[in-house]
Amino acid sequence: MSKTSRDLAYPFLLAFICIFVFFLPSCTSENQNDQVAATTVTLTINGAVFEIDPNTSQVYEVPQLRVDAPNYAKVEYTGSKNKYSVLLNDVVLGSQETSFGLDEIGCNTYISLEITDLNTQQSIISSIRTYPISAPQFIAEHFSEQVQSGSYFLTLNNYLLKTDAIGNIIFYWNLGETVLDFKAHELPTENLYSFALASTEGLGLGDVGYVPASELVMDQEYNVIDNVPYLLENELVRNRTPLDSHDFIVLGRGHYIVIGYYGKTVFNIPDHIPHSEYGTRVAAAIIQEIDNNKLVWQWDSTDYPELYDLSLNADYYNKKEQWNDYAHLNSIQIDPKDGNYLCSFRNLSTILKINSKTGEIIWFLGGKMDEFNLTQIQKTSFQHYARYTDKGSITVFDNGNKSYDSFVEGKSRVVEYWINEQTKTLQQFKEYTINEEFSATMGSAQKLEDDLFVIGWGGRTTKAPVMSVIDFNAQKTIFHIVYPLTDYFSNSYRVYYDD
Repeated sequence: MSKTSRDLAYPFLLAFICIFVFFLPSCTSENQNDQVAATTVTLTINGAVFEIDPNTSQVYEVPQLRVDAPNYAKVEYTGSKNKYSVLLNDVVLGSQETSFGLDEIGCNTYISLEITDLNTQQSIISSIRTYPISAPQFIAEHFSEQVQSGSYFLTLNNYLLKTDAIGNIIFYWNLGETVLDFKAHELPTENLYSFALASTEGLGLGDVGYVPASELVMDQEYNVIDNVPYLLENELVRNRTPLDSHDFIVLGRGHYIVIGYYGKTVFNIPDHIPHSEYGTRVAAAIIQEIDNNKLVWQWDSTDYPELYDLSLNADYYNKKEQWNDYAHLNSIQIDPKDGNYLCSFRNLSTILKINSKTGEIIWFLGGKMDEFNLTQIQKTSFQHYARYTDKGSITVFDNGNKSYDSFVEGKSRVVEYWINEQTKTLQQFKEYTINEEFSATMGSAQKLEDDLFVIGWGGRTTKAPVMSVIDFNAQKTIFHIVYPLTDYFSNSYRVYYDD
């Protein structure tokens, strides 16, 4: 190109660049405005927040719904390009929570969700499935009208579940983490719910057979009103010691009986028991009564050296375990007659009665120090869930991990004791067995009336149902919940009935 041509071209090139630069910010600004102006529609149902597509028909799922309490929903918009109206089952939603009811929950039951663009008046019909496809899909079978009312509380994987007497879902909640011990608490002025939520926070003991957890308390509309993550710190228990998920008692709002395991080195193991002279690391079983975040009472299993000799899991040289779980407290109940504690210690194969004021061990039922002259067949093995019945007997879910005389190893059962606590004598004993079912861990047995029990099969070793209601007198199953055969390892830690 000649010098003259270049001289002529430069003005045109410069003009082009100026025009391009002039328009570029304008185009960029318009694109940004388009992005800002686009409306995002966010729906909140029972505290769960998710974005919905206003332009495409979708099927949504939510973590929690219920039929025995109001559900709450609201909708919020960001941006201003489009304006929408959202109808949930024909109810107009706004930025304030609106209640709506459900008659039924299930994978084939839906909530209508209509989204209308107010500029074009075009509507998109979407829906919300009332029970997620990914949720535990169980089979409930009802065989008798003997139990027609009431509710069952159970946990499956990450789900809290409450069903009616024939297995219809009343309430579910996917917490996204392992949940256990979902139950109702009947109090003088109100009823509350609680459950244990697995936690990796705090100073849990990694090789001890429990799930470190927070205990969450809910009101009758399933709103969480309290979260109790740790044992209360004091001169014995260090900060951030998580609760044990095995049991939890609600005495009132802010007033609880909690249990947990605290790792400590002990030097009080009796000389006749082989142990390390340099100290043994154990999982101390701790019971605390807490009222409005103040420690009312505390019990420590290591204050009672006689318990070391009862352990069926003794490792007092710490060869196998960093923290020897010698006692393993797995249930606690307040005796309605005297206010003392009925406690099951799995690794002692013993039920203890503990004075709720002094901490004194009142009596031993079963195990090596049994005070009621039980025969070997009457003793439990690695049991769970010791409970007083309304008529004063004591029922226990006996896992049956060890063989006692004619009691077959690897066969679980329910046992019932009628005892005289003053004379420490056994007045009557009864056992309830079903087929060859075996639950090596967990489990529960709740007596409804004579020979009628709700059984949570816990960590099923055989292919038992998740739970059963059995009339042992008639030798008949009234109701049960079964997982599909290929998924039978999923279990519920316990199952509760509430009428």
